Amino acid sequence: SVLSAWVVSMPSRSFSSTFIMQWFYLSPSDSKEQLFPDQGSLSSHRQHGDGTYSLSSYLTVSPSVSPGTKVICRVNHPV
Repeated sequence: SVLSAWVVSMPSRSFSSTFIMQWFYLSPSDSKEQLFPDQGSLSSHRQHGDGTYSLSSYLTVSPSVSPGTKVICRVNHPV
């Protein structure tokens, strides 16, 4: 299946396009999140008419991923 994440940033004169989006997983048998080896695709940022910016990422998850596994998209944006 394909998962998607979409981030919207509020208007800012000091907008930085340096968003870092990473996909992690946590299987029921693990105690620590693991980084997906394939990080999927990431769009370039887009500015919208209302002054906000967006960025999206898509990840294809293999059917071999264990049932009950949590998939996490983490976004960091330096201030």
